[in-house]
Amino acid sequence: GMLYAAIRQAPVIGGTLVSVDDAPARGMRGVEKVVRLETAIAVLADNTWRARTALDALSPQWDDGANAGVSSS
Repeated sequence: GMLYAAIRQAPVIGGTLVSVDDAPARGMRGVEKVVRLETAIAVLADNTWRARTALDALSPQWDDGANAGVSSS
């Protein structure tokens, strides 16, 4: 009964999740749940590969917040 999670965090520190259509992941074999967090999204599935594959099927929209213009250069 163990579940595995794959997590994608906001690409910018301080960014937040705006929206995501989780239907592509929910329809996949082995996926138990899609969890929306303030700064990340996670997929829970019956094995690691399925969790990761389902996460890759999602296209979350992020708000980069105050750090949107920050550059490492």
